[in-house]
Amino acid sequence: MKLFIEHYTRYDYSSLVFAEPHYLQFNPQSRPYFKVEHFDLLITPTPSGTSARLDAEQNLVTQCWFDQSFGKLEIKLDLRVECQSFNPYNFLVDHQVGNTVEQSTVFTSFLIIQEELSEGLKRWLTEISEESGETPLTLITMINREIHGKWSHQLRYSPDLLSPNDCFEAKRGSCRDLSWMMIIGLRWLRIPARFVSGYAYNTELGEGHELHAWVEAWLPGAGWIGFDPSSGLLTSEVYIPIHVSHDPKWTLPVIGNYRGDASSKLTTKVSICSEQDANEVDPP
Repeated sequence: MKLFIEHYTRYDYSSLVFAEPHYLQFNPQSRPYFKVEHFDLLITPTPSGTSARLDAEQNLVTQCWFDQSFGKLEIKLDLRVECQSFNPYNFLVDHQVGNTVEQSTVFTSFLIIQEELSEGLKRWLTEISEESGETPLTLITMINREIHGKWSHQLRYSPDLLSPNDCFEAKRGSCRDLSWMMIIGLRWLRIPARFVSGYAYNTELGEGHELHAWVEAWLPGAGWIGFDPSSGLLTSEVYIPIHVSHDPKWTLPVIGNYRGDASSKLTTKVSICSEQDANEVDPP
């Protein structure tokens, strides 16, 4: 399957600004089930310099800097990927490969819990853990399905996240909110987990599914495995990860500051279609 992805981002400023270095996070992660056929990132105004960099969590980032003031910043991504279907359960959990205790320093940032969990949230996690027999894959799968079944998925474009406690009590949240609640829950159960931001061609998620967020949990022997609490499933070939981090705030598509007291307005649009969709709209 070929997926065609267009991502448009524009910042309008109330007056001219001078931008500090910006970090554009649009480069797909390396995964064995898809191949990038075309990647084009157009930045207006044209930066005075750009550089492809690896961040501390091995994400490929485009660093750009400017030598002029401007009143508008536009970023246009044109991405085409070839995806191959695969069985997301095609792995073995092997506790003989790699000792999690010995490697604990590697996973430190993926076990951080920023706030005390509510008694209700801890009780819910404990009940699922006991029911699963504490088998890691069964436990993670049950939490993933429980969130999908009992929490409603809603659109919420604010970059701020609901706290895990607030999301738990509200029984609803955006894909980012649900993923963050699941991540903190897994960490409380001592399962390393990280936040993933990317693109998903999954119309069952409803409007706004294109720019999506999900969870990757670490299973010994199997490595990082993707789970989507918005759908209750393991991630498949229609999930294109762009940025992963222990903290969601580092996964935003654009990170940067500007000098001055101007206000800014963000406009963004993402569209994804398959090759079949494109042919139906615009036949050759």
